[in-house]
Amino acid sequence: MTTKIKKVKSRHPKFVVDTIYVGESVDLKRIQEGIKQYTYLNRDDPLVVRLLKDQYAVLTKFGAVSFWNVSGKLRRQFLKELQPYVNSKRPFYPYDEDTKVLVGSGAERVTFEKVYITDLDPGKIKIISYVLSQSVALERYEEDIETSLSEVGSIVEGMKAVGKAPMSEKELLNR
Repeated sequence: MTTKIKKVKSRHPKFVVDTIYVGESVDLKRIQEGIKQYTYLNRDDPLVVRLLKDQYAVLTKFGAVSFWNVSGKLRRQFLKELQPYVNSKRPFYPYDEDTKVLVGSGAERVTFEKVYITDLDPGKIKIISYVLSQSVALERYEEDIETSLSEVGSIVEGMKAVGKAPMSEKELLNR
């Protein structure tokens, strides 16, 4: 079942959007089944949730959440409610992205720090949040790649010095 999406009318021309990485994946379907006190503006990925008037959370299945004008207290409460639906390897991830969305500007455009749009609707909330979420998720995976490359570099240096691999072929493949 899909909820009909209407334009979001906002009295606030500026939104502060904070996007954070919460885990490896988020079960969007189970969230909709288990967390009933909020309004869901859609049923697909990314999932737009109205927390309060003019305050939204946008969740992606790949582990990022964007908060639109959400206070710290409500953000912490919502993240606590999400925990049973998040698959994560760590209790905390240091990856985040902040931007400002200015609504009602003459021409729609994007800079490194701000997004200017003529009006705000769930479709634009989804697109902006999805791009910010991808940026945060890529930051997380870049760190994994850097760590892996560093480990491979150490193994190669060890092989150069000793003339053979410092571990068995099976151990090398498991790394």
